[in-house]
This record gives sequence, structure tokens and C-alpha cells, in this order.
Amino acid sequence: MTESTGRPADARPGGPVPLTDDERVGARAALGRDPTEVEAVILAAAWSDRRVAGSIRPLLDALPAPSEARPLRIGRPGVVPLADGSMAVVSVVSAPLDDVTSRVLSAAFESAAGDVIANGARPVAVLVTLSSPPPDPDRARLLGANVHEAARLADALGCRLAAPQVAIAAGTPPHFAAFTIGVRPAAVPGPSGDRPRGSAPVPHGGDALLLLVPSSITEAGALARAANALAERGLALALVVVAAGGIVCAAADAVSSAGGGAGVHLDLDAVASAVAPRAVPWATPVAEPVIPDAILGVVLHALVALDSCAMLAVVPPGRVDAAVSACRQAGVSALVIGRVTEDAMVTVLAHEGAADAGSSADRTSGATLLADIPIAALDAPGIPARRRAEPPTRRRHAPAPGAPVWASDRLPIRGMDPGAVLRGLLGSPELGSRGPLAGLAPIQSADAAVTSVDIGAAPSLVCAADGGAGVRPFDPRLSAALAIASAARAVVLAGAQPALVAVSLQAGDPADPEALWLVSDALRGLADASRGLGLTVATVQAGLASPTFRRLPSTQVAVIGQAIPGLVPAAGRFAAPDDLVALLGDSVPGLAGSAYACLAGAAADERLPTLDIDRERGLHRLLLEAAREGILSGARSVGGGGAAVALALCAIAGGIGARLSMRVSAEPAVELFGESPSRAVVTVSPNARERLQMLARHHDVPVEWLGRVGGERLQVGLVGGGAAGAAEERGASVADAIDCGVAELRHAWEHALDRLVAE
Repeated sequence: MTESTGRPADARPGGPVPLTDDERVGARAALGRDPTEVEAVILAAAWSDRRVAGSIRPLLDALPAPSEARPLRIGRPGVVPLADGSMAVVSVVSAPLDDVTSRVLSAAFESAAGDVIANGARPVAVLVTLSSPPPDPDRARLLGANVHEAARLADALGCRLAAPQVAIAAGTPPHFAAFTIGVRPAAVPGPSGDRPRGSAPVPHGGDALLLLVPSSITEAGALARAANALAERGLALALVVVAAGGIVCAAADAVSSAGGGAGVHLDLDAVASAVAPRAVPWATPVAEPVIPDAILGVVLHALVALDSCAMLAVVPPGRVDAAVSACRQAGVSALVIGRVTEDAMVTVLAHEGAADAGSSADRTSGATLLADIPIAALDAPGIPARRRAEPPTRRRHAPAPGAPVWASDRLPIRGMDPGAVLRGLLGSPELGSRGPLAGLAPIQSADAAVTSVDIGAAPSLVCAADGGAGVRPFDPRLSAALAIASAARAVVLAGAQPALVAVSLQAGDPADPEALWLVSDALRGLADASRGLGLTVATVQAGLASPTFRRLPSTQVAVIGQAIPGLVPAAGRFAAPDDLVALLGDSVPGLAGSAYACLAGAAADERLPTLDIDRERGLHRLLLEAAREGILSGARSVGGGGAAVALALCAIAGGIGARLSMRVSAEPAVELFGESPSRAVVTVSPNARERLQMLARHHDVPVEWLGRVGGERLQVGLVGGGAAGAAEERGASVADAIDCGVAELRHAWEHALDRLVAE
């Protein structure tokens, strides 16, 4: 009996999924014979991501990858050139938030930092995103604890923790993602896979393969320190973090990165002795290499399912002692587990007794041959993956027509008293201040978190993250595109040119056609937005669920850019009395998925906003050109809660109000609280008004002049068909003016989460 995935129903829990019937056919073709049980386990681990990646391979190929020579592969770090000739290296790790513990965070941070270092770069920042449904007090405290732990671990790695983003939205799955960013100067060559052939030493026959395992997996930074020491002292020809596929796949990557037909012999006894303290319950140490079940247990655990942070290093034979000593000083144990060969094969051998630390694992007499697989077979592109992606049979952007829709009891009747609505939005968990979660730690809310990281002589890096959480349940493609547009806009407002995108996907069971459709649709949105904005997708990380562990899909993106020299970004606040306030960009119909709809109730005929990528790109150019000319005194992206919330946050940040007037249509909530993309609130001095108008006309960006900064209140009068007095009746089509004190807006925003984090 088999499940819909084609996997045997009695698959070993926690281990790699055995080969499907189609994959066994592929294994016979690759090996020229039937695979042994050990070879089947190794191939199943190597091909496991292809059960999904094979289905979405065309979509991955459609993303703008760093280069044809380095195509996107799920989980592999991204290396992208920057404007000054340096290289940005990005690695992503993620997990369901409920699974995040100090141990998990430590291993994740260390692994990501190791990936960056293995690619010749220095880790400079970690950008953390946490998403959650509206939390109860216990979950709120957990979010805060995770932020503090992330800050501690980043400091241990010698990195800066970029201002974390905590997104809270109804229907959002709990999700943690960490984007580790490194920089490799232009003068520093990368690992062998990034170097021109013959430009640097590469692995060759006789080189030793070292397994590096931190002495304590709760100590973030040990693996990174060891990798740094090996790289700086020239002791390692290649460094690879052990990830999906385990030691076998990592060894194959390490020795074959430069081409030339290199292979590897692995000593199972040495591997077993290195990982025995971390054995999983079903992994049995090797007592005698001729006992298949015992051998299989170690292979499953050590070779393909190593559950702790580890790295492999290829070291010339004469440098092994120095490499082991350097690792020991960094708090990492290093053991020789194999050697490089010249036969382009992965060979796994077992001997009687365990290999000691000084062994080069080059014994062949008396060895039991457990596996002999061509390295090319581990990454075989022809492995079939029969998956269907189908949308849900019934999809609506809002409640069904005729269904009763009630306004939230926390807000006035829909359309009345927008000032009370504004206070309600600022005081909601979705949009309120995250300060109570983090104490003294920097933290940002649902708007794209943005941080500038000084990297010395080179221009600073600017990174921002977003997840498009509100729209995701309705349209994953639009959600992913909106997330990239929002994060890129935040990078632009911080004075940088967006360059690359890193993606973290949490997916459902790939055997579920609807779950696979959600992932596929999100990837299409990523391709649309990244290509339209001229961004390179550096890396895609995917966490996949199984039939026994269901997971709601979610997407987090990080956009990274390099600061433009000499450009001073405008602060996101009202800066000076009598500055003019302008709204750049147009409102488009659609309140579905917005914070307003979540709190005030969604109308049955409501629809989603639309994204015009050309208009988004034009806004970016306008903002950068205006910033270069120094005519902006303030600028803030319009995001969650719409233009009214953006204006309120400008007033809160600047400690000063404004007297404004806004045109509204027959549905004023769209202009006030709709989350149309491609918009920003900016302020300029009166003598810069004409220049901004000219730039906006040149870039085809609409401008609405709202009024002036000043006073202690935020006053927004409404004009047009939706203003109060334009009709006899009250309801969704008319609205009062906004008139709120800045102090009361600040109080609502700052205390949004107090009830959740109160003891």
C-alpha cells in the first residue's frame, strides 16, 4: 500500500523518504544496476527536494538567477555582484515559529553564517522576520524572547542584527526566517566554484575531508570562527555546510565544485564516531559493518540526516594537523572522515572498529563497500516528479454575496468617524508598535523592516523584508509580488538601489495539489516583481511539510541593495512646520486583505488592490532622484493601514501634526485606509514644490498636494463625493474629517500590545 506521494506507507519516521518506483528506474539508469539498500537511502536523500523542485523547476528557472553558470537550487546560498565590484552572499534558514528554540536558533544562525563564510564572505548582518497570527500573551512573550535570542546570537557571530520584522495578521502561519548577509570584497577570490578554472588550488586526489562539528550546538559562532580561521590561514581548499542530503551531498559539492572529475571516499566508521553523541533514537551505531540494519541506521543518521550544525572542509594532507588545531581553538571538533579521489564517484566504506582522529580514511583492505555512486547521479535532473498544482475549487476575496458582514465592535459603523478608525488601526496588534515585545531591542512592525549596515570602506548595505501577509490567503501570486515591491520601496527610501532578493517559502505538503499551487503561484509572483524591478533572485529556501505534519504556506522576502554614495535619505517623519505634504502615487480600488477590512469588516463585493510594476519602478526612480537633489525633508512608504496610517506615523515620529485635505471618492475608506501599492507620503519645503512636481511628471507618478505640516493635531479634511455632507445618508459612501491629537495617536500606537504582554 502506498500513499499519494508514491512513498511506502511504512517509511522510517524522521529518515529520508525511500525511492519511489520512478526513482528506482532512475537509480538503475544512473548506476547500471539495482541500488543497494544503502545506495537507495543516499539517493533518496539527495533527490528528496526534487520531489518538489522537479515540479517547480520551470518556475525556479524563470526567476532572474545570479548567472546561468550558478542556477537557483533550493537551499543553496546566493552570490550576487554589487555595483562596486564586491559580492553579496545571502543564506536563508527558516522554521515554523512554534518549533523555534534556543538550540534551533543557534544551529540555524551558525549554519547560515557558515554558508556565507564558505562562499568567501564575511557575515555582516542577520535580518530576522517573525510572522504570527494575533498572539495571545504566551505567544507574544515567545515572540519577544525570540527577538532577544536572535540579537544575542547575531552578536556572538560578530554580525549586526538588522531591525527585526514582526508581522501579525489573521490567518498568518507562525514562521521564523533569518537572512544572513555577507560581503566578499572584489579583491578576494571566492570558493573554487566561483573562480576561473585553474586560478586557484582546487581539491585533488589525496586531499583530506574534515568533518567540523561544534563542541556545543548551543554556542552560535563556533562553526563560523572555525571556518574563518581555515579560510584566513589558507588551510581549506573548499568549505561546505552540511545541509539537505547530509554529509554525502555536502562531500560531493565540496570536491566537485571546481569540476575536473574529482570524487570522494567516505569512511563510515569515522563518520559514526564523530556523530555518535548526537544519535537519533532510531539510529543504531555500527557494531559490525556486515549487519545491514545497523549500518543503515548510521547511514540514515550520519550520512544523510545529520541533525546538528556541521561543515566539511577539504584540506591538503600536509595541513591536516594545523586545520584540526585551528578548529579546536575555535571550539569545534574536526575529524578526518574521508579523502578526495579522482574517479568522480562517492564511495562509502566501512571497517571493523572506529577510525581515530589521525586517520586519513584511505584504507581499502578489509573494507566493506556500502555504496559506489557517480557524483553526477546525486543531482540527476531527469528524476521524475509527478505533481499536480491546482487552485482551490472555491476562491473568494471577501465573504460570499449575501452573507451578513458585521463591523468590528472595536470600530464605528463602516464609513463613519475615520479618526476613530485610525486610532483603532494604530492600536491594533497588526499595526501597533512592537516595542513592548522587544524592550530595548530595535524592532519593526508589519511595514517593511529596513536597516542600513555599514561594511567599512564599501557603501553600506540596506536590507528590508516583507511578507505580503494580508493578501496571502486570497492571492499568493499578488502577495509575493506586493512583498517584493514593498521591500524594494523601503530600500529605495533608505537611499539605496535595490539589487537582489532572497526568498523563504514555507510550503504545505507537496503531494496536495492545492498546496503545490500556492507555492507555484507565489513563485510566479516573485518572478513577475523581481524581473520587473530589475532584481536578481539570489537564493530560495523552502521548508516543506509532510502528510503527517501540515503547514500553512507563507512567503517572506528580503530585498538587499547598496547605498548610493553621497545620498542622504529623508527621514520617515514630519520634519518642520510649514513643509508641504504630498501623496505620490494613485489609490486603486480594493480593500480585501487590508488591515481596515480585518478590523472593520469586509464588504461582500470587495476586491484586492492591483500592482502596476511600471508605476512602482517609476516611483522608485522619482524617490531616488529627489533624494539625490536633496529636496525631500521626509518620506514614508504607504503600507499597512493605507495613507491615513502613513500620515499618522509621520506625525508620531516627528512629534508634530499637519493640516491636510484629501480627495475621496464614493468609498472614502479606499483613499484613507486602502493599501494600494506604489505610494509614498513625502514632505518638501515650499520652494521645492515645483521641482518635485516636474520630477513626478517626468517619471509619470501622480502627485496630490495635501497641505502643510504644523500644530499638535493631525487634521485631514475630505473633499469629493465621499465627504460628509455630500449625501443625506450615512454609511460606507460618506465620512467625517480626521481630527486627532498627535499625543493620542502616539498613545494608541505605543500601547497596542500592552495587553498581550502584560503579566
